[in-house]
Amino acid sequence: MGVRIRGPRLSQGDVKQLMLSHSKLVALDRTLNGTNWAGRDACRILVGEVDVFICELYNKAERAMMRSAEAPAPASSPGEATEQTRAAAEEYLGGIGKKLEEP
Repeated sequence: MGVRIRGPRLSQGDVKQLMLSHSKLVALDRTLNGTNWAGRDACRILVGEVDVFICELYNKAERAMMRSAEAPAPASSPGEATEQTRAAAEEYLGGIGKKLEEP
């Protein structure tokens, strides 16, 4: 069975650079569109291909960031209870205590 090779993860700085690169490519495309240079069409095609690649990288990074933002943060240690767990335990134990005191 083959081993899947994973590349390095993108940091937030890398994602910001991707966004800046996209903006620069859009500006370059606008500039090329305004010229009458004979090679502009070929260059616009190349700029578009590079921009598509940058957008795909950004979309992959965005999906990963959204997935990690939705995941709940783990407790600081495996045995430590969260506030939600404590509140549920107090509610449950408080109910038992009241039932025992009533009779």
